[in-house]
Amino acid sequence: MENQMTKEQVIEATIQVLSNISVPVAKKREIADPIEGCIQNLAIVLQMIDAEKKATEGAAAARALEDQAIAEEEPEPGMEPIAFPAKKEETENGRNADAE
Repeated sequence: MENQMTKEQVIEATIQVLSNISVPVAKKREIADPIEGCIQNLAIVLQMIDAEKKATEGAAAARALEDQAIAEEEPEPGMEPIAFPAKKEETENGRNADAE
């Protein structure tokens, strides 16, 4: 795919084109003011896109933290890992002594 632009790049290019339009002073109300309003609207759209990206990234980070917290929680009763009995200590003569 050749030279695809992001939506942000398209909006920025459109703002640039609109900003370079020259209008006679007599036509300011009819032409320049509406163009200026369009430029402001496009700038707001860029701000909204940026805010949505930040919100999405923040939500993804929060989900990752939640997933990590869930993984670290205590197991449900009856689901604990099996614990093997402690080894008996050896006595001086090499035999195993009771844990008592």
